Amino acid sequence: MKGNIILLEDNKQIANYYEKMLKAESYKVEVAYNSSSFFRIYDRFKPDLILLDIILKNSDMDGIEVFQELKNRVDFESKVIILSSEATKYEVAKAMQLGAVNFNEKGENFNRIKLLADIKQAIEFKQKEQEIDKLKKQSLDSILIGQHDLMKNVKDQIIKFSQSDMNLLITGETGTGKGLIAELVHKNSPRKAKPFKTVDIKSISENLIESELFGHVKGSYTGADYDKKGYFESADSGTLFVDEISNLSLSNQMQILKVIEEKRIPIVGSGGKYKDVDVRIISASNSDLTEMVNQGKFRKDLYFRFANCVISIPPLRERVSDISVIAERFLIENSREFRTVLNISLNELKGELEHYSWPGNVRELKNFCRFVSEFNKKVDNKILQDEFKKHVNRNKALSNKVINELSYPSHHKLLNSDNYFSAMVSFEKLYLNHHLEKNLQRIVKTAKSIGLDRTTLYKKLKKHGIEIN
Repeated sequence: MKGNIILLEDNKQIANYYEKMLKAESYKVEVAYNSSSFFRIYDRFKPDLILLDIILKNSDMDGIEVFQELKNRVDFESKVIILSSEATKYEVAKAMQLGAVNFNEKGENFNRIKLLADIKQAIEFKQKEQEIDKLKKQSLDSILIGQHDLMKNVKDQIIKFSQSDMNLLITGETGTGKGLIAELVHKNSPRKAKPFKTVDIKSISENLIESELFGHVKGSYTGADYDKKGYFESADSGTLFVDEISNLSLSNQMQILKVIEEKRIPIVGSGGKYKDVDVRIISASNSDLTEMVNQGKFRKDLYFRFANCVISIPPLRERVSDISVIAERFLIENSREFRTVLNISLNELKGELEHYSWPGNVRELKNFCRFVSEFNKKVDNKILQDEFKKHVNRNKALSNKVINELSYPSHHKLLNSDNYFSAMVSFEKLYLNHHLEKNLQRIVKTAKSIGLDRTTLYKKLKKHGIEIN
């Protein structure tokens, strides 16, 4: 299978010769004589291979600058072969460092047979990469369940951004699977054999953020009884997943920005010492960062470090055709774990499952299916339907309870309380009740979801007189 080629060559006579030679070999060829015309062609043609002259006259950019601009584009996947008779050794070395697959001389030392062989090899390699991407997509289909167009787009982006080393932002509501997407990007990237670390910003108190992210030396603050590596150092050479990056203070955002720019971290309590790190950052947020930028709550310069590579995960209610497929997969997996007898036909319940909004998204659906499988020895359509009605009613009751407890005048009373400590106690009780219901009163899941250990949660429940059913 022949491929698409763009030739960037400022000498029209030489360009004409190359064009005829390549078309005679059945390649599709587009010719550009300067950088401006090259990028216009590139945006519509998407070549397998670029033949790039380094020295360009009457052009805004030379060949090296064109190559650098291409490398900054997340959609850049073409192979590049350098052509030149005037380039210095430094320029050729720079092009090869950027990722050119080969260098061919023009003029007296031009070797037609070598160039055609290099072109054939480069395009064949590119097409093999495309086949591998296709296999990767099939593998993703077995992990990310569903064939809705919105999810197909997510899978395409995972494959595309996996091949880039640029920092990445994943957006989506709670429960959509941002952590799973981050891990899949890492596992399909060149860093896959290196560490993948996750830091949940919302679970770390403000005064410990620096120590947790960058590490500290013994004695740097009260309780620092030993030297400790931070998340960045632990993820060195690999990927750091920064969950809920929107929870960082503006000063901490500035520190992250400096790490990205300088590729080094400050060690807390070390007297100004730094450590070099090579880390790809994948961040996630369920907040609208653009809105936070407009409100002055998130740094614009940090946002733009992630803005070129963004994966937006759709909520479950926007891909309802996937709901029954996902539910069936979860029920089958759970039946194996809990040895549940499964006799269901989700086509009969499809309408009911799709009508519900699933505010907790895939996580809520997964927890529901697990609950049904764990507490029923046999699951048929009637049991599943009954449990689903209970689940919907329980969530409606919870929503109404939260609305009522936070509505005027209760909300007004809480905000206008003259006793700060009393107001905080009331809020904590309300908060704990909300998350217990959300996690089906499971202590371990509730503790994990709000960033507490199990013992601390038990103590707080006892303090507020909250009983577990």
